[in-house]
Amino acid sequence: MSWHHKSDLIFYNDGQWTHQHLLEIWKDQKPRRNRAKMSEQQFQQQLQEWQNAQPPETQKQGNSMTQHYYSQCVLPQHIYHIRQQKNAGYPAVLMEDGDPSHGHRSISNLPAQQRKEQFVQLHDHPPQSPDLNPIEGVWLLLNELLRQQHGQDLHKMTYWQLRKAVEACWASITVDQIRERIKDLPRRCRYISKCNGGRVKGEKW
Repeated sequence: MSWHHKSDLIFYNDGQWTHQHLLEIWKDQKPRRNRAKMSEQQFQQQLQEWQNAQPPETQKQGNSMTQHYYSQCVLPQHIYHIRQQKNAGYPAVLMEDGDPSHGHRSISNLPAQQRKEQFVQLHDHPPQSPDLNPIEGVWLLLNELLRQQHGQDLHKMTYWQLRKAVEACWASITVDQIRERIKDLPRRCRYISKCNGGRVKGEKW
């Protein structure tokens, strides 16, 4: 997200959830023998065809985003929108936090090389400072919308139901709501400096 744009959400490990969903469908389709209408040979043939149709395994990625995934699926979108803003005459810097997938510990990893090649300027963001990252305010808004619209049903949802609900709530968030949280940053910076790094709260987050 930025002052001018809100991207679609990217769901990490999406392929694994897709595989799990397809696997559940495949298991439900396991043939059952009807002795009155099917011989043992016919049943074994259907069973073999069912086994051959098992969805292929996907490579497990773990719960943490990798630098390879970030550089292939996430960072290119940031770079694209940064270029769009610069072409429109607006300044643009990229804010990343301390997640290892962002590759801030060296200059030879994939994300670091990609940022260098694309002349991406990084915002100097202190580690462990969520009060100074407007995306945290937007995540809070997203969470509030989910609870308002679905309440306790959130805990009963399947992955795909929850994903659909998250996408719908995300789509309802406007750029103006994002700007309200970005505009609060100067006040937050002054307050944190004044209270030596203490927590800060505002009307929006």
